Amino acid sequence: INTIHYKEFIMSTMFIVLLCAIVISNSYSFQISSTVSSLRLNNLKMSSVLEKENNMPRKIKRILRTVKDASTFTSTLLTPQIDEYLKSKASGGIYLNLMKQLKNTARTFKVDISPEFGAKPVVKRFTIVETAAAAGSFKTLVAAVTAAGLVDTLSGGLMTVLAPSDDAFAKLPEGTVEGLLADIPKLQQVLQNHVISSSLNSKKIALLNGQSFETLLGSKIGVKVNKMDNVITLDGSVKVTEANIKCSNGYIHVIDTVLVPK
Repeated sequence: INTIHYKEFIMSTMFIVLLCAIVISNSYSFQISSTVSSLRLNNLKMSSVLEKENNMPRKIKRILRTVKDASTFTSTLLTPQIDEYLKSKASGGIYLNLMKQLKNTARTFKVDISPEFGAKPVVKRFTIVETAAAAGSFKTLVAAVTAAGLVDTLSGGLMTVLAPSDDAFAKLPEGTVEGLLADIPKLQQVLQNHVISSSLNSKKIALLNGQSFETLLGSKIGVKVNKMDNVITLDGSVKVTEANIKCSNGYIHVIDTVLVPK
């Protein structure tokens, strides 16, 4: 009987050992399979993230956080899609931030980024006078600036010009423009009353709501901003009809009335 019990004990023990071995083997295989699948899934996520999300900066930053090696960095971030986005759509602080992160990560993985990657095309800007002349709607203003000898003044240094359109000059009493062209010192004063000796976009001007700025002539021009439509009114009734025409040396803001010095 003892012999029989001993054999049963041995067989039971062997069965338990075999069962444990099978369980451990399956568990180990599962862990390896899970690890491989996880790696494949991570790579798949990194390669497909650009297609599944709409916010490109978020996509790029997400990949930057998860990328682990130079090969993945190159294949998922130095792509034609991201290159095109950086060149044509990213702007301002977003562009600078993304380029900085890309370059820092590239240095970490010792990857060389081509100077052309993400580089924006150089946009040639023209001076205030050249821009006004090319627009075709400031013929009277350009003629007046030329007659007053202020072309060089308005072409160098940063400034802002409140530019009356041809329609604005047409609102002046008959003979006024001709009279100004015949009186150069007075013409210069009128033109200087439309110049600010610093580069101000419309946001900066709007910050002066309820206040005033000083023109090149030295006069004070009041600023009012309509909170309903954000239209800027100067000197009580002169409206800015088009803002932020960017030039190489500042801004042009189109106004609908000539600012005659008081």
